[in-house]
Amino acid sequence: MILRIICFAMLLNATFMSLRVIVSLDALADGAAPSDVGLLMALLCFFPVFLAIPCGRWIDRMGYNRPVLLTAGLFMTASALPVIFSDPRFGLWPLYAGCVANGLGSMILAISSNYLVGAAASGGNRTQMFAWLTMGNSVAGLSSPIIAGHLIDAWGFSAAYAVSGAFSLTGLIVYLFTSRALSRIKLPPPRKFARHSTDLLKDPVMGRILIVSAVVSMAWDLETFMFPVYGHDAGLTASEIGWLVGTFYAATFLVRFAQSWLSRIFSDWHCLTFCLVVSGLCYILFPNFNTMTPLLAIAFVLGLGLGVANPSILSLLQSHAPAGRAAEAFGIRSTLANLTHFSLPLAYGTILAALSVATLFYACAGLILATVGLTVTVREKAQADSSE
Repeated sequence: MILRIICFAMLLNATFMSLRVIVSLDALADGAAPSDVGLLMALLCFFPVFLAIPCGRWIDRMGYNRPVLLTAGLFMTASALPVIFSDPRFGLWPLYAGCVANGLGSMILAISSNYLVGAAASGGNRTQMFAWLTMGNSVAGLSSPIIAGHLIDAWGFSAAYAVSGAFSLTGLIVYLFTSRALSRIKLPPPRKFARHSTDLLKDPVMGRILIVSAVVSMAWDLETFMFPVYGHDAGLTASEIGWLVGTFYAATFLVRFAQSWLSRIFSDWHCLTFCLVVSGLCYILFPNFNTMTPLLAIAFVLGLGLGVANPSILSLLQSHAPAGRAAEAFGIRSTLANLTHFSLPLAYGTILAALSVATLFYACAGLILATVGLTVTVREKAQADSSE
């Protein structure tokens, strides 16, 4: 059952992953500034900031079928708009609109797929199941940017957009063929009483999990924004930038493949501490190199560090969320993540216009490393609560 969820989610997610790279390079090829790329990346997350929690409540009430169908439609729209409105008179506006649709599709896909896996998995293997789901995301992140980069170099941006849309169409077909089997999953009943989501944030453990999740999202944002921008400035080709992004996601796949074994030895809190330490150190090293070999090595190690975070965060949220409110908890996480996704690319573009690339990397690395202390205290708090 989990494999069926992973399959269609991976194909749908491949559109999101490839479009992030294609849109960035398309804008840069048209002479856009880093701040324009920052705005495009921010638009991926602007509406999810406000809609993720309502989306989670909607999924808690309605289930997953309509959200998955809507996701596929949004992704195919995002792939089609830059091709349909490719005339230079439209400027960057088709890319802006495509990023809005792409971001909404990613929000709905993340919450609905997490909801499905959380409902299908038992408590004992939950981290392993989420690791498998995120492995599918890693496969999408590994393959789709590399494919997109080579397509751009060989046939241009229109071909890359077409293949990106084909990923979603294939994912939709796979979902339709597996929907009957998925209907056997016993979904949790929705909550009986309407509540504000702030009560989840006030929970001591849940609130700290979400803070750590936001910092991890910031670390992912830096990779998403800076790999194309930094690679372009360093003189790398589109295919080389695709390999840089693909290497990062290859590492996330490998570490998530091993996470079912690692979860027997290390707790989710240990995995989060490892994530923050490794990603902080990698971002200190990254701006000191501008050739492929060291950048690929750093990208790989960074992928190992960040790759362990999401399965652990998702498992902890599922474990600590009140009954019938799991999708809402995932929605809160999505809101915080998208808030960083929206604000930080804009801030990154502004910082790059005023300061050096190294300053941006070092500042983010310092914040990431400073959060390590929070993972230690929240682990002790959770252990104290579980012993009571």
